[in-house]
Amino acid sequence: MNVHFNITEIVNTFTFPKSEVREITQKVVQAATWAAYDELMQLSDELKSTRRAYKQGVVQPVFVFGNIIMLGKVELIGVLPNMIEQGADPFDMKEGFRKSAKAVHRMVKNKDGAMENRWYLTIPFRHASSEAIAESMAFSSRMPKEIENLVKGNAEANPTPQGSSVGLTMSQLYRAGATGKGLRSEEGLLGKGKLSKEQRADYQHKSPMYLGLQKDTHTYDKAQQGKYMTFRRVSSASAVNSWIHKGLVARNFMDKAANSDTVAAAMEAALVQEAARLGI
Repeated sequence: MNVHFNITEIVNTFTFPKSEVREITQKVVQAATWAAYDELMQLSDELKSTRRAYKQGVVQPVFVFGNIIMLGKVELIGVLPNMIEQGADPFDMKEGFRKSAKAVHRMVKNKDGAMENRWYLTIPFRHASSEAIAESMAFSSRMPKEIENLVKGNAEANPTPQGSSVGLTMSQLYRAGATGKGLRSEEGLLGKGKLSKEQRADYQHKSPMYLGLQKDTHTYDKAQQGKYMTFRRVSSASAVNSWIHKGLVARNFMDKAANSDTVAAAMEAALVQEAARLGI
């Protein structure tokens, strides 16, 4: 985000001495750019699970004061922050999973006797407790209280000072009324992107969200920490319409920040301050 504005008319209104214009312009650019940066950080508070990732992608202002161009720049770096900012079409997550350093690859013979590469990757999902805010990207969901009680009961029945509890079974989920399997519908996709008709088709998840949910406990010197996890497998054999991300709506925070009233007010305040300094 570059903050562009023309202060020629304002400078002429204040009748600043030509010898002071360069310094005044620098101060106005600095004030406006920092105001845009602060506004951007406030706007990004609208985000929830992706808020931290977006903010980490925002680089503090950099200034370039040349003989002709005076520029204040706020940069957004990283793939995810820019996807949030600019929006993203629906896409197939399996391709990224295949390229993961943690994916397991092996060459096997197919039905025609030819060798082909097959792969799989285990995806961990961390779930927040029922009372957590769960706005971190680390969490896939916030557990209902009845699910949390079940997994805690499993952990208490099979205590392990350093390890994992037994995962929730289908019979346990049935008793808790939590056997529903999620549906990713084509209607919920934000456009078509580069996906084929087969990839966009409705997908019925194969198992309930909390099937296999376990409590992982780790004991440290002075404390014990537990986290709730499920695991799912994705592979070269996964259905073509599985693991499809619905896409992201463009937030356009940077444009909103650069054109905000906050920036205009900061610019005006800097000019007024300089006018007062020079007794104008």
